[in-house]
Amino acid sequence: MNTVQVAIQLSSDDLLTAVAQLGTSELEAFSIQISNLVAQRKSLDNPEQKLLQKIHQSIPQPIQQQITILLKKREAETLTPEENQEFIQLTQQVETLNVDRITHLAALAKLRNQPLKQLMQDLNLQPIEYV
Repeated sequence: MNTVQVAIQLSSDDLLTAVAQLGTSELEAFSIQISNLVAQRKSLDNPEQKLLQKIHQSIPQPIQQQITILLKKREAETLTPEENQEFIQLTQQVETLNVDRITHLAALAKLRNQPLKQLMQDLNLQPIEYV
């Protein structure tokens, strides 16, 4: 990466002059970084976008994998007491994530002035059926 000498305080014109000193490949990389920064700021400025990101956040893969392993052991009746305790803790973590998700759904429904059930249909989200 090339370095560019710049004054301590820069106007946007000064910054552009400094950026103009970059080579083509560095300028392209810098351009991508700027585009990412703009997109990030736009999403942070949009409360709906923030809520949607949280709503669509999935269970972390390591937790899901461990739950699957422990479920299989439970079904095979080979779950040790320690594994059962781990299963309970992981289940509680997932329940907390689901409560957070529902809280974010309710906040989005309120923001859109829309019933929760309608919002879930609009987002193509189905309630989980427990047997």
